[in-house]
Amino acid sequence: MSERVHTDEHEVITLRLGEQGIESVAFGNTWRSFYPGAVELSRALTALIVEGLPPATDEQAETLEDFGPMVGPMPDQQWNGFWNEFSLWREKSKRLRARVSAGESVAPAPLDEVIDPRERIFVGYTGGRFTTLAFQPDWVERAGIQELSDVASEFLRTIDLVSPRPVAPEIAEINEHRRNALRFLR
Repeated sequence: MSERVHTDEHEVITLRLGEQGIESVAFGNTWRSFYPGAVELSRALTALIVEGLPPATDEQAETLEDFGPMVGPMPDQQWNGFWNEFSLWREKSKRLRARVSAGESVAPAPLDEVIDPRERIFVGYTGGRFTTLAFQPDWVERAGIQELSDVASEFLRTIDLVSPRPVAPEIAEINEHRRNALRFLR
């Protein structure tokens, strides 16, 4: 995928997107003629970012994997390695399933907001997907066009527009025990 360029209807905001997300944001000299304040500017940039987002997918978070049919005899050392990993997988899976059955949420909450360190730009997410951007009004009034472009570009390059779905850390660990056990069966 190559660089994609999105501009607003007045051609005073230019958003460049690459494979890794936002590459740059540039504001033209006349942006205040079309967007008199931070709220209007925020809405226009939000619309450009949403337009540039990849389509939503129904990707599934990693889930507990089960074992398939077992194989026949193997050497003792290989059997011991397999059994150790299988036992760890079984015990940790059992504990995790019990916690989930008891109503405990084991996955971290998806990202819902990010604010730049100096609190000039706020980015909101719904379900880990970018939904809104807001500029701090006083900063927008004081900032020159170059500062506005540079700070927005620098901050937006550091964030994910679509965050990977959060996974309970122990699920990845449990599945690693399964993969390790299956290596002994090869």
